[in-house]
Amino acid sequence: MKPILKLKRNHLKIKKEWFKKLVRARNSRLIVAEVDGQLAGYAILQVKKTAPVFAVEEYGYFGDIYVKPMFRGKGVSTALFQAGRRWFREKGLKWIAIDVHWGNTRAREIYQHWGFFPRNLEMWRKV
Repeated sequence: MKPILKLKRNHLKIKKEWFKKLVRARNSRLIVAEVDGQLAGYAILQVKKTAPVFAVEEYGYFGDIYVKPMFRGKGVSTALFQAGRRWFREKGLKWIAIDVHWGNTRAREIYQHWGFFPRNLEMWRKV
């Protein structure tokens, strides 16, 4: 794994606090999926603004879609995507975006199947 993707030791505590903020924020949502009473996955939804030079001023952003390995391939991510899409539509947004790590080819294929297309390629390197 690239060093830029290495998680902090206390990443679970940090994520828990981040989730608390998302739940309380007006322009974000944390949605969860359950299968037979078990937490199967979650999605983070946010309303973001573009740079002021673009005609599309606001868009919906999937900050994260995660499904536990034992529930993958069972439509959980699609259900999260559809629920998120409904929420963005209710907010009056016309466009949505999602990030994916380049090496995550499975997620990229799913997102393209859902109609997403590549827009930017962000590249990194050490100073």
